Amino acid sequence: MGARHPAVLGDALLLLIEGIYVTGQQSEEGPAQSAFTVAKLLIDASLKA
Repeated sequence: MGARHPAVLGDALLLLIEGIYVTGQQSEEGPAQSAFTVAKLLIDASLKA
């Protein structure tokens, strides 16, 4: 995939997933609705040189 820091990216995505799970338990609306956009931003930022 070419991420500059693949382990850090993996950790960030895992934290995002955990946060989605927790907030999803509280409400179907809220921060979890932005999950896809945030994941894409993390991946895109990781790939930029």
